[in-house]
Amino acid sequence: MASGSGSSDHDSPSRKLNGAISDFAASFVKKELEQLARDYDEVLAQVHAPKIRLLLMEVDEKRQAFDEAKNGMVQALRKKLEALEVDGSTINSALSDLQKMHPDYFNAIPRASVLNIRPGSPTTSSSSDSRLSSPGDSLDIAIDQDNSASLIQPVDDENPTVDGHRLSSTSVGGNPHIAGVNVDRDIQEQLVTETYGTNNSQKRSRDEAFESETDEHMPSRKDLATKTETNFPRKIWAEEVNPEEIVFQHSGLKGYYVIRCDQASCASLHFTEPPLIYRRAVKHFERHRSGNTSEPVGELTEQEVFENYAVEVKGVDDESREWLAAHTGGKPHIFTPKPRRASAGIRQGDSAKKPRREPEDRNYTPSRHASPLISVNDSGADECVLETENPRGHLRRVPRQDYAELVMGKSVRDTVATTFSDFGRTSSRSATTAEETDTRSTPKSEVFKSPNSRFKSMDAFWLFRRMAQTLCSSLESSSVVKLDQAIGYAASVLVATAGLTYLDGKYHLRQDLQIIRARNKADKLLNKAIEEKRLSPYYFFEKQAQAQPNKECIWSRGGCYTWAEAYYRANQYAQFFLQNGVRPGDLVAFFMANSPEFVLAWMGLWAIGAAPALINHNLTKQALLHCLGIADAKLILADGGDQLLERLDTVKDELAAGGVRVIKLADAKPEINVTRGERPGDELRETLQPSSPFGLFYTSGTTGMPKAVMVPATAGFMHGCSKDCGFSYIKGDDQRYYDCMPLYHGTGGISGMTQLMTGQTLCIAPRFSVSGFWDDIRESRATWFVYVGETLRYLLAAPPSPRDRDHGVHSIYGNGLRPDVWKPFRDRFGIETIFEFFNSTEGVMPLDNPARGDFRAHAVGHHGLIMRTRFRNVLVPVEIDVETGDIARDPRTGFARRVPYEAGGEILIAQPPVLTPPFPGYYKNPEATDKKYVRDVFRKGDLYYRTGDALRRDADGRWFFMDRLGDTFRWKGENVSTAEVSEVLGRYPGVLEATVYGVSLPNHDGKAGMAAIYVDPAAKSFDYTGFLKHARTHLPKYAVPIFLRQLKERSATHNNKQDKMPLKKAGIDPAQMEGNPVFWISDTGKGETYVPFTQKDLDLLRGGRAKL
Repeated sequence: MASGSGSSDHDSPSRKLNGAISDFAASFVKKELEQLARDYDEVLAQVHAPKIRLLLMEVDEKRQAFDEAKNGMVQALRKKLEALEVDGSTINSALSDLQKMHPDYFNAIPRASVLNIRPGSPTTSSSSDSRLSSPGDSLDIAIDQDNSASLIQPVDDENPTVDGHRLSSTSVGGNPHIAGVNVDRDIQEQLVTETYGTNNSQKRSRDEAFESETDEHMPSRKDLATKTETNFPRKIWAEEVNPEEIVFQHSGLKGYYVIRCDQASCASLHFTEPPLIYRRAVKHFERHRSGNTSEPVGELTEQEVFENYAVEVKGVDDESREWLAAHTGGKPHIFTPKPRRASAGIRQGDSAKKPRREPEDRNYTPSRHASPLISVNDSGADECVLETENPRGHLRRVPRQDYAELVMGKSVRDTVATTFSDFGRTSSRSATTAEETDTRSTPKSEVFKSPNSRFKSMDAFWLFRRMAQTLCSSLESSSVVKLDQAIGYAASVLVATAGLTYLDGKYHLRQDLQIIRARNKADKLLNKAIEEKRLSPYYFFEKQAQAQPNKECIWSRGGCYTWAEAYYRANQYAQFFLQNGVRPGDLVAFFMANSPEFVLAWMGLWAIGAAPALINHNLTKQALLHCLGIADAKLILADGGDQLLERLDTVKDELAAGGVRVIKLADAKPEINVTRGERPGDELRETLQPSSPFGLFYTSGTTGMPKAVMVPATAGFMHGCSKDCGFSYIKGDDQRYYDCMPLYHGTGGISGMTQLMTGQTLCIAPRFSVSGFWDDIRESRATWFVYVGETLRYLLAAPPSPRDRDHGVHSIYGNGLRPDVWKPFRDRFGIETIFEFFNSTEGVMPLDNPARGDFRAHAVGHHGLIMRTRFRNVLVPVEIDVETGDIARDPRTGFARRVPYEAGGEILIAQPPVLTPPFPGYYKNPEATDKKYVRDVFRKGDLYYRTGDALRRDADGRWFFMDRLGDTFRWKGENVSTAEVSEVLGRYPGVLEATVYGVSLPNHDGKAGMAAIYVDPAAKSFDYTGFLKHARTHLPKYAVPIFLRQLKERSATHNNKQDKMPLKKAGIDPAQMEGNPVFWISDTGKGETYVPFTQKDLDLLRGGRAKL
């Protein structure tokens, strides 16, 4: 009876399925590894070997030059000692030590003449189970004098091992004849453990064997580039690391480490900040030494702390994203030990620092630690073995399938282990960006061979195994067992998985689905907030303040606030506004420079259901009164320098006549300081509706005076919940966001307030300054900063400095970054992620582009296939009439001409909006709102919104900005309205007509203002100094025309409209002025009058020797 039962178990479908799966998987993986090996053999021999040989030849030259210089110095010293009549034996003894001096890296690097890289001979396993052998060929990388020092050895036929990692014969499902595939032992243990469980006593014995095995094969730390002299006293698993404990890396060693104090009486046995920086750990252990007489009291070094107190963290790799984010703050600190003080004739600084190897493909993100390809062998000066580190941190000979380590610096074994772990525990899998998994144009047959692809063949095998076992288990419990159907179904899943992997890499399906899910989650939260009457952004700020009251909320050079202090201060402003008559739904005009008080006063208005009208503090007189009149605010809060307040004083009579009260913050601070910061009641915020104001922002528009757009409360709520829902551009905790952009502007203001709603530290500067920017970044410990395109150009134009990468910024956020600045800025300053976005004050077309590599560089947004399909008839590019700026229409049908996305055109947005945010309209300006819409575009009765921006989208879904249509141009980061400037210039005596337009300048971003003026012929002279003073008095600085062209006759079209096209075409070239004199502001735009602009001046601009 028992015998029959055993036979039945042995022949069960599960057993057969395990055997079939193992046969299939071993054969499949073997073929893939063999092909991978052949590919890398060819690359190594044809590409990398010549490069290595050239590098070694350069080292030989340096070695010879060093020896010659050393011998010369020794001989000179000998002569000087002999002249001093020093004893000959003393001279020889002293100089013999000097002769031994040699840089360490010369000993570590072989001579070019002895290096030989050649293909090896095929090896075949005679094992009874041939599918467990190493794939086909082997490769020898050896020194000619000692062919036995081969880097890659053939696998022993009788007993295949990899540096002591014996191929496991662990039975799968209890069948000893079904062995695992040729992967590392830990991976096979994981497979068995996750599928059926592993006996704990067996696991402990294996761990003990591993520890002894590691100690036996662990080389001396002096063999490594960093010369660490002692082995680590302890190792711990990742699960044993305390939640707040910080891990770090070593520049010459693999893995992650923590510093643990061994003093039982110590109050803090671990470190919550990087210990080997700012002498944190050194100071800690020096305090212990000073109080312990049994240990000598002396100055410690960080290297000594690392050698004596470092603990290696096992079970961590670069795919453990969530764990690393929690224990590194998103950017691990890498400890680089300083060279030891000279001893035994070795001078400090002789050891060369190994440069980090940059990958050719920037879409591939390498691990943060560099794997050294060459390690010193103490057996001889001219002989060494090329070796690499395995995941456990000790040197080993590389098995056949790990050739990718030599070529790419990345372990294929690690990748396989990661993919097993990912599919085995999908619930804890960290999401990766679409860019990291992007294979784009890679043929489907090459997906499994690409060393940069996250999805390897083992992913498919694992899913195949799990699906087949699950299906077979369910069939065993039924009356009919259909094993063939189970295997066939699982095989189809395998094929489907491979296909989906390829499709996701090419079309970014997962990226689109993540965005859709995140937005749906946010919509649910929004509906819930509306029902519960908790729509105010104030609640997000309050939540963060309660969660982290003692952490830093706001940093500035003028003063800092913790979250508790910021919360109290915001409530003080709320009570102050209530005392001054502000009620829910009101607008208060802010005429303020950047400061912590700006954002806290803004938050105080939210606390009582009100909002600010954000006035550009560069405006003067007419434009200023116009913007204040739109807001209809009865209270203005003003703060800033004397010039800012003077601009407001010039219109105080007009404001008083309109019943507007001005409160200068400097005068009101004593009152605010003594106001109790009590939390305003919820009833003040219950009246908020989705259309209630988040803030009133202004834009110059395309014509006329600035127009205002009310950003609704729904937009603010979406910013507040973005991090919880998963679509925030800032990931992780403890991020610090530096903001020196004007807070009255959407980019600086909205992004700054978003940090207070999502829990980041906001670092505020009064203004942007090239000279002080990086000092602020370092002082504030910022990890992000916000920019506009011109900001980065100015920073890039500054002279290079050794401290260009001495900062903590890993990501930046902003818009308007020009292609010629993107990569140079990223590479010079070491920026990992550039998050470029596209939008306008109207807020109807948001695009995002988080770019980590070259694939998305220069783009303003990106859509995967799903998003492209959804927006196919929502965002529509159309052809524009260049002369008129109107939409070009087919003369036969009267409808617009739609153009291909790849060609690009002005983007129209279908109305009413379904997938895009609605246009709230220009505040109190229905006429201007109507002009933004166009009807009967593609059929009678349809309605579209005109963005005024021309964009194109390529076949990979990347959006690129082309041009801003219409008359408006951008200069110094601001939109300049030509109609507004023309009106001001036309009021100056003697000017009959002023035509304003933007002109492109050599080596300058944006377009500079130029005015073609027609002066009254009856006027005997024209006062250019008075004209410039008039413009500066009535216009913002950025809107004052830099160039003038004095016309001899009016420039007009057939319908008496200003004809700007020939003027724009001529630009500033004196040779194309047709006899009209051209002028520019003296002293390259800084002077007090207009002076003639000559061909010599143009040549200076073209040569980059003159800058505006």
